[in-house]
Amino acid sequence: YVLLGGQSNYSLVIHGDSPSTSRIYDGIVFDQVPVIVSDGWKEMAMPFSDALPWDSMAVFVSQWEFERSPVDAMRSAVAKASEPSRLQAWRRARGALDWSLEGTCVATAVLLDAAREHIGSAGLPELLSWPDCAGELSRKGKLRRAEWQGTLNETLLEDMLMEERFD
Repeated sequence: YVLLGGQSNYSLVIHGDSPSTSRIYDGIVFDQVPVIVSDGWKEMAMPFSDALPWDSMAVFVSQWEFERSPVDAMRSAVAKASEPSRLQAWRRARGALDWSLEGTCVATAVLLDAAREHIGSAGLPELLSWPDCAGELSRKGKLRRAEWQGTLNETLLEDMLMEERFD
């Protein structure tokens, strides 16, 4: 799964028993643009919905559209997911979604989200404009996509598995 997941440029995030699904986290770990087929995901499961540019960094497909014509829906979604600007936006936002990345800004994202939701702090700067949330991050310096060009080699896979065992 890790080898195949590391070779894809996008991840398919399909509605499970509820609109939320752990599949989004596979896409975060593998540095893949998510193609989300889940009605209600934006309203019920989207992390930091007011702080991240989800419409420019993910692709949303309605369940009705997917069920009516899955091939056409996926063809269109993959074309959108392949846009370089979408991958660039996704990479900028990963640090707010994955706490295992070196230099992550998940804590800032949580605090800003709480301030917006519960204190009513309007006018706060956009999450990705905060200094600790700017730029692309890597998984402990090893998983920067530009370095591995979309494929995982055996050494990197072994490193990842060892880190998971001992972290």
